Amino acid sequence: MTQVGLLLPALKPERIFTSHPSFFIGLALFWSHSQFDWKHTVAVFAYLLFYGAVYLLNDIADYKGDRRDYHNKSRLIASNRLNRKTATFAAVVLIAVTLGYVGWFSLQMLGYMLLLLGINIFYSWAMKGVPYLELLFISFTHPIKYLTALSLCGVAITTLLPYLPFLSLMYFVACFLHAEKQLGKLQGGRKRTFLIGNYSSRGLSVFGNFFLFLAFISLLWTYGRVEFLFAVFVFSIGIWLRFGFSAKNAASFVNKLENLFQPR
Repeated sequence: MTQVGLLLPALKPERIFTSHPSFFIGLALFWSHSQFDWKHTVAVFAYLLFYGAVYLLNDIADYKGDRRDYHNKSRLIASNRLNRKTATFAAVVLIAVTLGYVGWFSLQMLGYMLLLLGINIFYSWAMKGVPYLELLFISFTHPIKYLTALSLCGVAITTLLPYLPFLSLMYFVACFLHAEKQLGKLQGGRKRTFLIGNYSSRGLSVFGNFFLFLAFISLLWTYGRVEFLFAVFVFSIGIWLRFGFSAKNAASFVNKLENLFQPR
């Protein structure tokens, strides 16, 4: 496959729905606030291409660490299949073109995307690998993605006060899910040496439970019915991740209950 052909998988299109739920939730809730036409559709694709370029920059910044990681060493840039200069050029061009279009479409949306770019660059070059702080920092992108979708839909955001409960909920849930992801890597044997100490299973569990509790508090603060249903869905995933309600565990739990109430 040519270098140009390798660029598409390097943009990680599979992350469109796994990494941007807050963006699509914002679109689903507020698309009716504007006359959605081809300009809005192009803006959606511009946002997704922009984030693909951001992922490309992240892989460029982290290629040395990826080469030392058993699971990441096969990435296109880490394995030298995709040239770093080609990848850098493509990322810069994509970011410039998408931001140029968004700047013409909506200055407010441009501001949020520039903020996302700054957070991701700082994360990749300075925060990545700093236990717990990196989770707190990168989780900020999720509420900002939500605000980006609102600005795309033409919602004039003069103050964040009306959106604060749901934004808080998104941030706390993001912190919890990022902690669960790291815990899964740790328990799966993917241990890495970090700039400041190491992660521990207990530390990640405490971190995750703390933000799960904060998410519950912010849920009580959020009164919208749609937001409540979203929160219930996320909490269901969180409980499943935390306690591992697999079919085997469920059967074991039922057996324990039967034994508990069985006459002796």
